[in-house]
Amino acid sequence: MNEKLVLDYNWDIDSNKKQQPNSDNIIYKGYDALYSNILACISIGDIMKSLLGPKSRDKLIVDQFDQVLISNDGKIEHPASKMMVELSMSMDEQNGDGTTSVIVLCTYLLRKSLRLLKGNGFNTKLNGIHPIQIVNGFLRTSKIVLDTIHNLSNRFIVDSEQGRDILLKVCQTTLNSKLVSHTCPILSNFSVELMMILFKSLKNQDNNNNNNNNNNDSQDDNINISTNNINIIDFDGGFIENSRVSKSFIIKSEFVNQFYQSTSPYKVVFLKLPQLIRPKEMQTISYQLNSNFNIETILLQEENKIKSLVVKLKKNGINLIAIEDDLSSFGNLLNLFVTFLNKAKISLLKPLSSTEFKRISKLLRIPIIVDINQLTLKPQTFQSISTEVLDNQHSIVLFQDVSITSPSIILYGSTTVELEESKRALHDSLCVLRNLIRSPIIVPGGGACEIEASIKIQEYLNTQKGISTVESNIMLAYSESLEEYVGTLCTNSGLDHLDIIHKLKQHHKSPLPDSYFYGIDLNTEKIQNMTQIGIIEPLSNKLSQISLSTEILISILKIDEIIFYK
Repeated sequence: MNEKLVLDYNWDIDSNKKQQPNSDNIIYKGYDALYSNILACISIGDIMKSLLGPKSRDKLIVDQFDQVLISNDGKIEHPASKMMVELSMSMDEQNGDGTTSVIVLCTYLLRKSLRLLKGNGFNTKLNGIHPIQIVNGFLRTSKIVLDTIHNLSNRFIVDSEQGRDILLKVCQTTLNSKLVSHTCPILSNFSVELMMILFKSLKNQDNNNNNNNNNNDSQDDNINISTNNINIIDFDGGFIENSRVSKSFIIKSEFVNQFYQSTSPYKVVFLKLPQLIRPKEMQTISYQLNSNFNIETILLQEENKIKSLVVKLKKNGINLIAIEDDLSSFGNLLNLFVTFLNKAKISLLKPLSSTEFKRISKLLRIPIIVDINQLTLKPQTFQSISTEVLDNQHSIVLFQDVSITSPSIILYGSTTVELEESKRALHDSLCVLRNLIRSPIIVPGGGACEIEASIKIQEYLNTQKGISTVESNIMLAYSESLEEYVGTLCTNSGLDHLDIIHKLKQHHKSPLPDSYFYGIDLNTEKIQNMTQIGIIEPLSNKLSQISLSTEILISILKIDEIIFYK
């Protein structure tokens, strides 16, 4: 979202701002700077904590143009909290989900830090603790948390019935907290189907390469799967139930002219027509204005070049081409070009936008020809290329071949807003599945990891000797932050968070062998084994939440001066 939530700059801190001589620059130093940063970030977290969990609320924002935006996305920008924005963006880039979770957890850690800085201990009254001591204590505690989460993890095989079921459950856990959560069952199935098609096609390609190299040591973890290979075609005005997944590569286009190939495959190249027909100097306006040229001579030269180009295309067996939509450069040549293509029985797609031209070329590995001598390059071959009209109004072209590693989804939305939200939710779920396929390890959701880690921190403090009061309070602060994170999940669902956390801790401390898998199912409001009911998350996602929250917290605590340049 592009809207900015502007908060009050008058932070409640005991600061004496200093102004540089002969300058309008304002400087905050020491604890004044530290408190200012912490309070700014906490304000962002307080706004966002109601966005956490499957029963989160939404934010209704009215911009300066009186346009209404409803969102539950955690990507909020604030000028005094750029580091929190970067934290959210890093989480989004790495995992595609968890942008709200990471900021809410970081906010609770910052609240505890503020309490420690002011000397309000958790077991006793302390003098103010130095920021570097808090940093060292949080780093030590985060290692305990990460080790605990690792111990709760389970690996699975992606290419199996159990693997597909796990992917589906992880996807449902991700989509349950989205604005279009009512489409969760449908989008989950689409997401898993797309990623499994992509995974299997890349795996087959990898196996073929290994066989050619006499190498049989193929590993699923080595497959470089990317969401960029997923091709999303969207149309508004329909129902999401009518969406469909295809192994073919689909584009929004149609043929200018089409000549069917009965037996031979389609051989395809993309052409940069202006560069092929006109010299570079003739494509500039200055040349056309300053040069004394005969228009008839130029047109004759262009016609001869088009003839020569089409002859070479035919000679090299190319029977389908696409060009870039650049009518300002060759609008008057297009009709002439189509005439010669018809004579040579070479099919032409409707001109593509510059972005689509490059994207399709990259995904389908179709060479882009900018010089006539490049026609010696091997064209891309497809078994079949066909057209289809959807709902009597949308034309699409389908590329079919065993070499295609970019599956497509035709996505419908009843309104433009729903379609955009569905696309964003689909993208997030695909990113989560991408990470899960790269590292097929899962952990329980529903707050199970946070509660177990909190208990392990407290057990560590009870069993280890020689831990100072200061360090003990710092580690307890981290433990309480994890519990408060789970409490927010409960509060957003209208549950008694104190009662739920107490019961969860009792389950985790019980001698049952699977006690540490217990969390809160916010849909049924029951404490259950999360792995058994399918509320699970990728290990990589959970580790990123802890690591990124701690890293940004440490960065904020290390800042001791703010300079506002005027």
